[in-house]
Amino acid sequence: MKRFSPADIERIRFMADFGHSGVSIARSLNRSPQAIRVKCCELGISLRPPSADSRRFKLSPQCWHELQRVAAQRGAKPGRLARQLVELAVKDKLVDAIIDAEPPKQRQMVKPPPDPLLAALRGEPNPMPTLPTPVPLVDAFDALVPRLTCILLNNIQLRGTA
Repeated sequence: MKRFSPADIERIRFMADFGHSGVSIARSLNRSPQAIRVKCCELGISLRPPSADSRRFKLSPQCWHELQRVAAQRGAKPGRLARQLVELAVKDKLVDAIIDAEPPKQRQMVKPPPDPLLAALRGEPNPMPTLPTPVPLVDAFDALVPRLTCILLNNIQLRGTA
């Protein structure tokens, strides 16, 4: 039986905190889902999906470790401390002061181009601009032949003299 290393246990806690299922944690550690469920039960880690009113967001590993350190100093859980920080920043209107950047401009909705088929079905005029009448292929080919002949003859002459 393969034992769980401290790094494995830390990874289980980290992934479970972010709402990963037992199966995804098992895949990342090359373990069976049953082994992960048993270990989580031993450690008191819940693998149940979060409730509808809970929201999750990811933090960088460095930020998460610092949050864990601060939470341990305060005798709190890191998730609860993160929630309190976000709620206070929003409630006290400190987000702009913390981020120190202008909020992004609102995107304007781009109207999709009109559909000529739908316009025809509705009896509306064709919304697409009419394209110029194409040159018949024979005429275009006849115009290209003398130019291609000139280019080929010049290449042949250059190869013959070189």
